Amino acid sequence: MSAQNGWDALNLNPTDRIPRSELSAQKHWDLITRVVGLPVDTPRERELASAAFIKAWDWDYFWYVYPCINNLPPGGRMSNLPDHGGPEFLTRLNPQAPRSRMGHAEYEKKADGQSDFSSQVSLAFRDEDEALALDPVKAYGTFDLDALTREFETAYAELTAWCPDTVQMGGVYVSLFSGLIEIFGWEMLLVLMLEPDFGKVVEGYAEWSSQLFEAYARSNIPVINVHDDLCWTSGPVSHPAWFREHIFPRYREIFGRLKSAGKKVLFTCDGDMTAFFDDIVDCGADMIITEPMSDFDLFAKKHGQTTAFFGVMDTRVLLSNNKQRIFDEVERLMNRYRDCPGFFMGVGNHIPQNTPIDAALWYQEAYEKFSVR
Repeated sequence: MSAQNGWDALNLNPTDRIPRSELSAQKHWDLITRVVGLPVDTPRERELASAAFIKAWDWDYFWYVYPCINNLPPGGRMSNLPDHGGPEFLTRLNPQAPRSRMGHAEYEKKADGQSDFSSQVSLAFRDEDEALALDPVKAYGTFDLDALTREFETAYAELTAWCPDTVQMGGVYVSLFSGLIEIFGWEMLLVLMLEPDFGKVVEGYAEWSSQLFEAYARSNIPVINVHDDLCWTSGPVSHPAWFREHIFPRYREIFGRLKSAGKKVLFTCDGDMTAFFDDIVDCGADMIITEPMSDFDLFAKKHGQTTAFFGVMDTRVLLSNNKQRIFDEVERLMNRYRDCPGFFMGVGNHIPQNTPIDAALWYQEAYEKFSVR
């Protein structure tokens, strides 16, 4: 059973097969049709086909953060499977609350057939003084924690029913730094990070977001995904000292609260997060999920026996559409990390929809060949 294999790896127990997962491949409809042969013309068909694909590729956990849908229709599915999101939290209680828009390049066709491309660009604040005056708790509101906990649990129950043989989770996309990105936009945020008074705003946002994690701590959901994009491909967005002063102390509080409630804590970050490996482990994360530009050799050497990890495979190898190169890389990675009990195989920078289908199938074939311990 994949769920048992995933749980064993999260608990750093020996597994007969190296566990795996993927990011967003469950929405690549041409690949899914090729693998499972099911129709994908309607949202319901796509939901069923995604589940069949995940089972066929034997994923051991499903990466997820709760989207918190606005204006949910009566009887609507709270988890909006198989999509996920997160920034909707910011305007859930107050649709007029400040939130910047930075547009979005096309990555996928959603379950309703619409593209995720957006040309909407707008800034929530006119200048630094206005931004520094933000009171996040007042602006974004206070949730009913009992109701929010029930909502989280309903989404988790749907996920579990959808893919019962896969470890499921709850999670927050706008945990802390990613929330600041959504509120201020990149340009304003980078300027504000130089302002001494910005620490008060960060503290206020941490207080606001803490209620989301408090609801998860109260819930029956055993795995919580804390997402924050602290890094770009080149490394940390700003000097690491800023994060160590303003971000990581709040993580210790968040992770500590969740772990005290018996949860496994997964931390997800884009880019090269090598500089923050030790910080995230010290904060208490049970697993890190990041991209292959990070130095996983270093992580495995320092933390590979005590902390689970995912993201070593590079999508550019698949995009080469070279079967031998794909097989060689999968074999190399499996051999390098197979002695780490919490190693999960997977493409850390996604399998984009322009990936040749044959390349994706070769990758799966290589995984099946080399995954046996």
